[in-house]
Amino acid sequence: MNPRVLEILDRLDAIDLARGELCAEELVLRTELRERLEAKERKQTRSGEVPLVFDPDGRTIRWDGGSVRLGKKPFKFVQALYFAKKRRMRIAQIAKAVWGNELIANNTINMTFYRLVDKLKKANFPYKISSRADKKQTVEYKDKRTGEPRQITVQPEIIGFSIQNHKTG
Repeated sequence: MNPRVLEILDRLDAIDLARGELCAEELVLRTELRERLEAKERKQTRSGEVPLVFDPDGRTIRWDGGSVRLGKKPFKFVQALYFAKKRRMRIAQIAKAVWGNELIANNTINMTFYRLVDKLKKANFPYKISSRADKKQTVEYKDKRTGEPRQITVQPEIIGFSIQNHKTG
């Protein structure tokens, strides 16, 4: 955790304790929670994982050495992927997490994804967000004018997304 944040939290705890608004048991619980958070952060840092801090009010994502402000949907997109970790999210899961509805048009999701990736690259985001697409398909059909069989290649649809740390990923 940021040492400045810890210093402020310690001062606030001391003020609350002096006012009698905080009992000794609560202070012990807060201290234990803070120690657990610090231990988790140390573990993440050792593993090469860059911890992200999400500020939903300002829709800002912060990490050691940078930050990026995003729109409402892109912010939810990154947040959903980050907390899913190690698990690839299918397009329906992303639609549900970001838009609250699984029946969002794929084009809407794709455009959000591509704009998001572009903005994160410019901000030197420490994670890589990638998509997994279905295989290209070749479809045969009969031409209505000539009656001859023709083939068309259908572009693959994105079927899932994942997030990986640049260092470990």
